Amino acid sequence: MGALCTARVALCNHLGLALAVPRPSPQTDRVVGVIELLASRPSQPMSLAAVTRHLGINKSTCYSMLTALTQAGWLLRDPFLPSWGEPYQLIAKRMLAALHAARDAALGHEALCVSHQLPIWTLRRYVEHKRLWHDPRKRRCALASLTSFHFDDDQLVGIGYTEPAAHLIAKSPTARTAKGA
Repeated sequence: MGALCTARVALCNHLGLALAVPRPSPQTDRVVGVIELLASRPSQPMSLAAVTRHLGINKSTCYSMLTALTQAGWLLRDPFLPSWGEPYQLIAKRMLAALHAARDAALGHEALCVSHQLPIWTLRRYVEHKRLWHDPRKRRCALASLTSFHFDDDQLVGIGYTEPAAHLIAKSPTARTAKGA
């Protein structure tokens, strides 16, 4: 039976005929859709959001498919472009401008700026003259942590990091692994 099926596919391919074989599941259709979309644009990187918008599929479903395809070696993530699509260099410059604006507005006082992990970690790496792309699992950005930038007039003189709620987080079985923490 297998040889007959293989011969039929080979004959159809040779004659340029489409072989109508139903796909086994809607999930398979979605995976094939992702692969076809990405293959049709080999030189155009696409973010998770762009793929989900283009194919009209659920973001968490698409994320699991892209992760599986990446782990299987079918896809590569661009380490120079964060998953949300804004290049590291732009994130660093935007955050540096915000840092300087906050410093100027609070002249002689302290300023507090709230940020997600990626922007604050990118800013820190930028002012420390380190490469901006990095392994997100190695960030020092715990839940409710504080990254401090210390200035003497206009000169950045130090960076501090504290986790004032660490004792509370340690008591929670899920806080340490919470998404976005």
